[in-house]
Amino acid sequence: MNRRLAEYEEVAGPFKGYRMDNESLVAKIGSISVILPKDLEKDLRPLAGKRITILRTDIPTQRYIVRVISDEKMRYPLESESSIQESIADMA
Repeated sequence: MNRRLAEYEEVAGPFKGYRMDNESLVAKIGSISVILPKDLEKDLRPLAGKRITILRTDIPTQRYIVRVISDEKMRYPLESESSIQESIADMA
């Protein structure tokens, strides 16, 4: 099932590719197929296989923001699970 993003809704995951469908582009991101404007093709074409996010905005000059998620940022969490648990215990 293909879906459109609402304003300020974001989809994230591995970009598996896209296909053209009439006047739209249908991008497969993770397990979700998202309907996007055709003019995003030039931005998405080189990103196949990468982890990306697409955010829909209400900004007239930038309706969609496409970002690549850096694997390096994901490898190093800001806090360890034990420090989070300690913080929760301190709050109780």
